[in-house]
Amino acid sequence: MVVEPTGAGSISSISVYANGTLIGKGDADGAKVIYNAPTGFAESGNGISKVVITAAATLTSGKVVFCDPVIITVKQPVNPSTKAALSVDVLGLGGATETTIQRKYTLTNNGDKDVDLSKVKIRYYYTKDANVEQVLYVDAAGMQLDCAPWYVNATKNVTSTFGIISGNDCYCDISFADLETALPAGKSISIDTRLANNNWSAFDQTNDYSYKGGETICVYYDDVLVSGIEP
Repeated sequence: MVVEPTGAGSISSISVYANGTLIGKGDADGAKVIYNAPTGFAESGNGISKVVITAAATLTSGKVVFCDPVIITVKQPVNPSTKAALSVDVLGLGGATETTIQRKYTLTNNGDKDVDLSKVKIRYYYTKDANVEQVLYVDAAGMQLDCAPWYVNATKNVTSTFGIISGNDCYCDISFADLETALPAGKSISIDTRLANNNWSAFDQTNDYSYKGGETICVYYDDVLVSGIEP
């Protein structure tokens, strides 16, 4: 990475830090440094970590001036013996403005062991555009099996909770309660949902973090992030 001064000034040197650790230095013209990501298995559940990069300019007067920090995302391999191998696919993004955030989630167990769904949460991030409460309607949920009972209807087992990150930035957690059947290895459970304001006012989905799907929708196992990237 390259750090360059943006204005005139009497700079004698520039130091660059990653999470507070010095990773390189430069002169008055700037600094070119390399950040070496950690090796080995990650400590976090999904291998995602955030690194804060800062630069400090030492002036000829001896004063040290810090720039605004920059946050980068690093992904490391996860120890397969400790990771619940879960992923989620989403259908039904809808338009920019909708009265319901309608999504079909497909949660897949990519590992070789059954997964206790009571420990799983799917988290969808959105921005609250109206000063009202939100409600999650579950239209259908179920999983197809290779043995009896062959199909498990889990519609009544899907629950939801809501949380606030800051201001109007919120999230909806989708979880499972009193579901006796675990999610077998290689199998999926689908959940059809509609998120709505309790007065049926519209959502502006363009400012919702999870609107585009993919890794913006997070999966937690035992409250540890195992899939997706948090905002």
